[in-house]
Amino acid sequence: MKSTTEYMIGNTAVQIVNKGKRICVVDVKKRKQKGRMVKRGLVTVIMAAMLTVACFYVVRLNNQQVILGDSVQRLQDQVTVLKEKTEEMKREASDAALDYDTIFSKAKKLGMKFPKQDQVYDYKVQKSTAVRVKN
Repeated sequence: MKSTTEYMIGNTAVQIVNKGKRICVVDVKKRKQKGRMVKRGLVTVIMAAMLTVACFYVVRLNNQQVILGDSVQRLQDQVTVLKEKTEEMKREASDAALDYDTIFSKAKKLGMKFPKQDQVYDYKVQKSTAVRVKN
């Protein structure tokens, strides 16, 4: 049969615990203080673990932000290069389309000539066989 009783010896509270064949005297104040210390240590360990997890999470987020910022910068550089190439190609296309003298001189250098009268053929199409295109 287990029974406990609290007594005051001087200014110290003690607890007498009957454990069957033997009797234990426990200092209540020390037991409560030890319990508080254990709780305080447990809370400290839990808080340290939470702080460590939070730090790793923040570092991971910062790392992702740097990586994404880097990829955004690379993509912006690619867009800039592609825009420059597009503008250059547009200029070349417009220059090639409008510069007939250059085309004529290059064709002449390559040996091209205007067609002779016997090289030009005219085809006459009857109205019934013509394809009509509606706009």
